[in-house]
Amino acid sequence: MTRMPQSYKASLRTDVRRPASERLEPRLAAALEGLTGHTWVSGNLGLSDLKLTFFPARSGNGSTAISLPLELVEEVEVAGGRLGRVLGVHACGYVVWVRVLNARTVAEDVAQRATDRRARTAGVR
Repeated sequence: MTRMPQSYKASLRTDVRRPASERLEPRLAAALEGLTGHTWVSGNLGLSDLKLTFFPARSGNGSTAISLPLELVEEVEVAGGRLGRVLGVHACGYVVWVRVLNARTVAEDVAQRATDRRARTAGVR
């Protein structure tokens, strides 16, 4: 079932948990590395049935647009306190932290779309 793409105002930063996987294309790995260690970068988060995309509001601080294929998403978590929750998207050794309103709902949507995408790509092979 195809769902409508969603768009959210969001802030993003990344952490490295382990070295990048060979499944990650070099351009995406470089973009994630560029956001590692930065403070929160504000912008827009887009979610479709194929990918999670982040467009920074300003590219002056070295940040660039990121497009993460959903089949690479390994885990989605919600962390934080009662007011300011963030969602963590684990993919290929990186954790992409996203600060967004209704983080739990967004996390559930990302997790469901990632599961659906992995099932579709597994069925194709």
